[in-house]
Amino acid sequence: MSLKSSGVRQLGFTMMATALFMYLLLYAPTPYVMYEPGLAAPTKPMVRLVNERNGDAAVKPSSSPSSNSTPEEGAFLMTAVRLSDANWWETLSSAWDKDIATYSRSSILRGYTEQEYAERMTVVMQGSQNQAIEAAYRFAHLSYQSVVDSIAVSDVLQESDGSEGSGWEPGDVLVSLKGGKPFADAKQMVNELGAYKAGDEAVFAVKRRGAEQEVTITLGAYEAPLTLDKLPSVLGGVQLAELRSLQPDDSRFKLQIDAGAIGGPSAGLMFALQSLDLLLGKQDLTGGAIIAGTGTIAADGTVGEIGGIAFKVIAASREGAELFLAPSANYKEAADKAKDMGTSMKVVSVNSLSEAKQVIEQYVSEK
Repeated sequence: MSLKSSGVRQLGFTMMATALFMYLLLYAPTPYVMYEPGLAAPTKPMVRLVNERNGDAAVKPSSSPSSNSTPEEGAFLMTAVRLSDANWWETLSSAWDKDIATYSRSSILRGYTEQEYAERMTVVMQGSQNQAIEAAYRFAHLSYQSVVDSIAVSDVLQESDGSEGSGWEPGDVLVSLKGGKPFADAKQMVNELGAYKAGDEAVFAVKRRGAEQEVTITLGAYEAPLTLDKLPSVLGGVQLAELRSLQPDDSRFKLQIDAGAIGGPSAGLMFALQSLDLLLGKQDLTGGAIIAGTGTIAADGTVGEIGGIAFKVIAASREGAELFLAPSANYKEAADKAKDMGTSMKVVSVNSLSEAKQVIEQYVSEK
């Protein structure tokens, strides 16, 4: 009887220990986050020509340079990585699983809360969308006006000594100095702050997550006169972004991008290509091919380096992409990953929007 009860107790202890071990392995919080392949989504539903009179999608202008069509409709795919909390099993698995990578939470969030990090990525994405539209307008030789809609905080210097920061948060929209006129642009802000001196307190009216509030900043030292390039340090280590809307002289070419909750600047190239597809009036600039890619975009069409490209190559291949456009600085990593996977997807290096279009045209002609 005692042997039987002893065995039952031992079994119970074993089951409890196993349950505890599995809990720690799968559910216990860790100081790590995980990168893995994210989505590879068509950009067509995100980019549209807008009828400004009623906000509805507009028909492509009939006076566009070309109206060629292709028998089969292709697609541009934007690619992204997925960032999530990592459990201990996933953290250990990253040592041998090449499709995931774990990093310390602090190295990724850099002191931000998850909400603040998301706000920052939203501001960066909005700037990237405007850059994509502007690059497309320039390529298509369409005249436009750039109008400042708001000035937002895109990044804040994190204090390394444990002291309180400047009071700014990513995503803050600077409305005005307390009691002053709304800022039309950053130059107006510089002019108004020129009346202050180092050490003075400036009270800003801001919108934070939709609510109005005040932020008091002690202005840093600077050598007069105050200029735009000195503004970040004067305001306590904050990076500002002028969020602009682009108004084409011909309202039929008004573009709008809505990427939902997707954040970051790396979809710039693909948004620019989709915008160009609408502006040039072609039914399908892809020539019927499924074309994925990544890269930041500047207003002059320059394509810039991004992070996590190996995960984006995986995501694109899984969605059946035939061609992958990679920034030249990321090309080797992307090509090596595609080779390791054994995918038939072709990876090509691009440095500009113009070069990307040429690469696509050559690929389609050789199909």
